[in-house]
Amino acid sequence: MSTGNGSKAVLRILAAWVKAQVQRALGDETLQAVAGELTDLGHDEVARRLETFLAGQGRRETLAAALQRADACAQERLKATPLYALARQLPLRDLPSLLGALEDLPQDDLEETRLAAQLQTVLERDWCLPPEQAQSVAGIYLACLREALLEVETDALLTIGRAVLRTDAAVQRLEQALQAWGHKTRRDISIQGNVHRAVLITGDRNVVQVFLRAVRVDHRPRVRRFLEEYLGTPGAPVPFGGRRRELERLTRWLEEDARHPYFFLYGPAGRGKSALLTRWATALASRDDWAVLFVPISLRVETHRAPVFLHVLAQGLTHLYEPGKTLDETDPDVLLSIAADYLDRQRLPPGRKGLLVVLDGLDEATWPQGAAAWRTLFPRDPAPHLRVVAAARVLATADVPGWLTRLGWRPGLTRRYRLERLTQGGIREVLAQMRVPLDALSRDVDLVERLYRLTDQGDPLLVALYAQDLLNTHEEKGPEAAQQRARHIAQLVGSGYETFVEEYWWPELTKWWREQGLPGDTEARVREILDLLALAEGPIPEPDLLHLARQGPGRARLDLDHHTLDRTWENLARVVLRRQEAHTVLVTFTHPRLREYFKERLTTRDPERWRELQRRYRAWIETEVARIAASEEPVEDASPYVLQYAVDHLSDAPLETLLPLVTQPGWHRTREAVEGSYAGYLSDVRAVWNRAKQTNEQHLTANRQPLTAIGLEVRCALIQASIHSLAGNLPDELPALLVENGLWTPPQALAHVRQMPKEWQRMEALAALAPVLSRRDPAWLKEALDVARSIRDERYRAEALASLAPHLPEALLVQGLE
Repeated sequence: MSTGNGSKAVLRILAAWVKAQVQRALGDETLQAVAGELTDLGHDEVARRLETFLAGQGRRETLAAALQRADACAQERLKATPLYALARQLPLRDLPSLLGALEDLPQDDLEETRLAAQLQTVLERDWCLPPEQAQSVAGIYLACLREALLEVETDALLTIGRAVLRTDAAVQRLEQALQAWGHKTRRDISIQGNVHRAVLITGDRNVVQVFLRAVRVDHRPRVRRFLEEYLGTPGAPVPFGGRRRELERLTRWLEEDARHPYFFLYGPAGRGKSALLTRWATALASRDDWAVLFVPISLRVETHRAPVFLHVLAQGLTHLYEPGKTLDETDPDVLLSIAADYLDRQRLPPGRKGLLVVLDGLDEATWPQGAAAWRTLFPRDPAPHLRVVAAARVLATADVPGWLTRLGWRPGLTRRYRLERLTQGGIREVLAQMRVPLDALSRDVDLVERLYRLTDQGDPLLVALYAQDLLNTHEEKGPEAAQQRARHIAQLVGSGYETFVEEYWWPELTKWWREQGLPGDTEARVREILDLLALAEGPIPEPDLLHLARQGPGRARLDLDHHTLDRTWENLARVVLRRQEAHTVLVTFTHPRLREYFKERLTTRDPERWRELQRRYRAWIETEVARIAASEEPVEDASPYVLQYAVDHLSDAPLETLLPLVTQPGWHRTREAVEGSYAGYLSDVRAVWNRAKQTNEQHLTANRQPLTAIGLEVRCALIQASIHSLAGNLPDELPALLVENGLWTPPQALAHVRQMPKEWQRMEALAALAPVLSRRDPAWLKEALDVARSIRDERYRAEALASLAPHLPEALLVQGLE
């Protein structure tokens, strides 16, 4: 369609419409900042092109083509309506002329509803259509026009984005300008890396999403907290001992056993797996021969969710191979792909003789697709320099062969080792490493023998609890008080956690409460805290814990005031961890085994109270889910605990209870706003989807009842596909541009290419990426070759290999052609 066939007024109006859409998405200040930064950096021509576009000039042919697509679309859609017979007689092909009648429409107020109203008026007046029919035709045409103009808007955003990405200095300065603008205008500025349709992402309402350097994700404080729990500090080390043989075994495997690159450490909770691996990995990291990466997967420091522990893993590997580089990714699939690429590398980290990765606590990982995903993480035939240690509890659902299957570790490549309890010699060693004069306790034969019996014959966690209590007493009250506590230990009868809690620790607490003059019901108040924590699925904010405690019926409804809590938390520190994170105080047990003990105590001794606490949690969770889900905007005061663990608490609730998670807007908007990605929300969608599938399967097998949840299954599938399509809409040439400008690392770019749903997209992306990798880091061409060879379509695979061929060394080229 030539420009002359349509009204010039139409083109001016549509150019203004596109401009308004872009301005509405990004804001005038942002566009001015882009143009100003480009001009300051000497890119006057690009700045002029940008200004020309924003003025609505030079787009006639593009807009005319969009109008032609809209005409065809409207004709096609009207076929499916009763209006088609009438519409065939209307000059739909001349609708641009009809729009020309809107020449006087103010170009500074192009809201779509106003345009629709004007169009309906013209259809009624000039074509004599009844109001209902005019409204239908106008609606259909505007929907088609909106889709057609989307390509023009995307092209505009790409033009701006490419201009910015070409200049690294502009990226930095524009980011600063946006942040300053955000402070001035009090608008919510989100600078992040979730790409949708273009380099610059259109946001909604006052949100401006610009693809620059995302807000840094730093989980190192979580890892440091974990290390401090097991190592302590130089002034207050944590008791440890009795593991010399195990430490030597691990080191021998690392240095001498090249035939077994994988090592699987297992045992029950509280057996000391984390303490052992923390000490060993820390000692190795202090040397300069092995590159060591320690990844704790722990619920109590909240590294148990896939976006967190995969980021720790991927970021750690990135740092070892490319010091100074950081990752802003939050998508678990992309992080998994980045980590897998590094682990599959044949090249050593710079200056090291090998790479050791230690993954502790696999059983605590929250990863819906974990079983399938673990197998894609580890190479089936690891490079000679790679060693991996993984530790996990053996569960009813995962014995040792089951864990190896999950991990994809072939038995012939894996050493397996069960961690046993401490011997009496090991207990002596723990006591001997305590500070003077407590180290003399290691020579007290009766005390060592008594501790051995009290701790169920050397349970490492119980040994540590007794030893740490002696150290704390020594520090707070002096050596004589510590010696008195040791004599008390020697007189205890019984064994296990019951004896430690009820016969040793709890009587000391009640004595201290009486001395401090605390209320007589303090014991009941603290029991309430411990019982509620036993049901918590993870660290829970203190205000939420207090709220739940105050909901108890009758006697259990206690006033857990902050004053009393502040005076008792210190005494609970041996079993309860209380930490400040951002503006929230989080509470949890210091070890999963302690949670197990308090949970077992409740379920066996007072099952009715256990059920009452469950009902209390569920009522609170259901109320909060309904409140958050019903909101149109992100809920600012939403509890992070509710967002993360609602599905766990509602696992056996009626399916209808879970519907608001996927049928109302507030839930996904709040999770994305609080967590910065859709990873958590996707896990909720999968959980609802699984429940819907179970319901349908039950109906199918029970007298072939109607599949009442089939619509819910479809909805969950569409939600998941929509979120995953964000990565699929990545422009083909963008990964190469980002690597070229230093905004992405090569494995980050290759990970995104792997996620592209269309094989022709991968082929095009690899063609753009190959010369950039060749110049910046040729070692990554092998991974690019692997991506190319994974393309199933022979034609696209051949084209991808052909684009890589000029940049590949001869050996890799032969491999690619095989």
